[in-house]
Amino acid sequence: MLWYKGWLETRPRVLFLIAFAWLLSPPGQLAFLFALVPILLAGSGIETQFPWKTKKGPVSTYFTLSLPVSRFRLFATRAGLGMLETVGIFAIAPCAKWVLFIFIGAEDYVSRSDLFALWVSLSVCASAFYFLGVLVSAFLDERVSSTISIVAAGLLFSHSSPAPVNLYRAMVSPLSAHSLPWASMGISLGVAAVLGLAAWRVVQTREY
Repeated sequence: MLWYKGWLETRPRVLFLIAFAWLLSPPGQLAFLFALVPILLAGSGIETQFPWKTKKGPVSTYFTLSLPVSRFRLFATRAGLGMLETVGIFAIAPCAKWVLFIFIGAEDYVSRSDLFALWVSLSVCASAFYFLGVLVSAFLDERVSSTISIVAAGLLFSHSSPAPVNLYRAMVSPLSAHSLPWASMGISLGVAAVLGLAAWRVVQTREY
């Protein structure tokens, strides 16, 4: 039920982001825009995606808290669903563009191996951006949290950062380096783990 509820709440955004990512594929110098995909799909599991409001707070939050499940399960389901949607978008959009290249006879522009490496790199490096969004959305309204997450992502992982920390460059590096950015991927997973634990701690202790 929680997975289905989360899907109903996020599916319009997923469809929009599939089209958005397709337009960017292969992303080239537009890697920063790819970071918007995980940020816009991030959710804490308690503060859900409906914009409906009452004087006492969001209707969907009250409904979510009334469900006979633990906060950990709410958090894990919503965070897991958003990350799966992010990985799915990064798989669908580049592959769809590759099929288009075949149709127009330009399949040599991007090889299948490069596209697979691109998908792995995008998915792993996106985890840091995603859990940054999860952490911020755990204690701020969604309309505010997305903006703050985007600004924070730009400051923390900017193009001027050292090579392993420059996740924007790492996300699309397989297209030019034809190899996976292992150091950047490791840093991203480590950052994601820390941010995810911090977000869970906020959800666990917060009064809604």
